[in-house]
Amino acid sequence: MLSKGIIVSIQGLGKTTTQEIADEVTNAGAVALRLDKKVNTSLPKIGLLKAKNKKHECEAYITYTLDDVKAVAGWADFVAIDYRRISPYLQEISDYCRNNKIKVVADIADIYDLYNIIEKKLYYTYIATTLSVFGNRSPNFYFLKEFLKNEKNVIAEGNFKTIEHVKRASKAGAPNICIGYAITGFFKKTQEFKNCFDRGLK
Repeated sequence: MLSKGIIVSIQGLGKTTTQEIADEVTNAGAVALRLDKKVNTSLPKIGLLKAKNKKHECEAYITYTLDDVKAVAGWADFVAIDYRRISPYLQEISDYCRNNKIKVVADIADIYDLYNIIEKKLYYTYIATTLSVFGNRSPNFYFLKEFLKNEKNVIAEGNFKTIEHVKRASKAGAPNICIGYAITGFFKKTQEFKNCFDRGLK
């Protein structure tokens, strides 16, 4: 199981950059890493493959198929998997992970996904609020609190960008909080500052 604390999500970067950031956040006190590629680290690795749906480009599908799960399980300590009830592969993936003792971080979007997991007795290790924030700019704290009423092993994730966000999630009882863009989004942040500067010159 994961130690309580901050998980850092490092995705969409080159392997060398990913490794360098992994080293730095390890030294800074992160308790785990959420990654889309293998790195050398002493911390637990939550691995994933992320794809876009052609019909819904804004929506991410995380380690969506059994082949994806098999690929990530080869290098990760946990596999982050899209556990929304809309997935046609849930039962197959759950059975495979249970039979092969693969630790699962179940990424879901709402409380009904959690009820579906419980009702169907799907296999998982942690529940993550990752997919609850589509269309939102801030974390879904209502959803997080509802989760914590039903489940202890919860990873608060999705648009956690400020110290205040972390304080609220910790106060609500979340044992782990995953932060990505606020730490690793330096490319997009640089673009934002540049575009702001350029607008000021006009």
